[in-house]
Amino acid sequence: MVFKEKQDIKPYSILAFKAGDLIRGFIKVHGTKQRHVPEIVSRINDHFCALHFNGREYEIEEITVQRKESEPLEWGSKMRIQSLSPIYLEKNERMEILPEFSHFLSACIRAYNRITKYYDREVYPYRASPEVLTAHAPILDYDIKTVEIRHTSMAKRKIALKGISGSILYDTSTVPAEAAQILEIGSYVQIGKHTTYGFGGFMVKNEA
Repeated sequence: MVFKEKQDIKPYSILAFKAGDLIRGFIKVHGTKQRHVPEIVSRINDHFCALHFNGREYEIEEITVQRKESEPLEWGSKMRIQSLSPIYLEKNERMEILPEFSHFLSACIRAYNRITKYYDREVYPYRASPEVLTAHAPILDYDIKTVEIRHTSMAKRKIALKGISGSILYDTSTVPAEAAQILEIGSYVQIGKHTTYGFGGFMVKNEA
């Protein structure tokens, strides 16, 4: 609604949550496109009472704009990855229900480099050391469920979006601390498939 990009890689990520009878949404804008934030929020505000979501009217209750610098992730021997929106990671052409820790790291790097290649060349590409990408982190605990959302596009095409929701606790006692930076950049941009629809949002907690 606010960008007219010539290719499929978008310079933003979106998360949306149900808040009672309302929808609360977050749009995170990345790289060089941040200079367009003043115009973006004005355009969004102009859509007040516009028709969207399959022709339904909606109202905007509030718009908040912030520029935030995140605190560095504190690394520990036990790290929990908590989904904020469904995550779809794939191995051998099937969805992973309990992804390996190294697969989370690889997905973070892919997602970050995909966006920075077009919108933040100064930090492209991110290359991780082989030691961190091959480190084994056993799963200690998990609370996971599969999610399927049926979406109808503006072209009336029906799309089934699948992912996992919940949390996984990993034993990261032998994983280099470089993994903290990788997980941070992945949480900025969202990972896996269907990120255009808001999938792949997560946060990381130190439970050491």
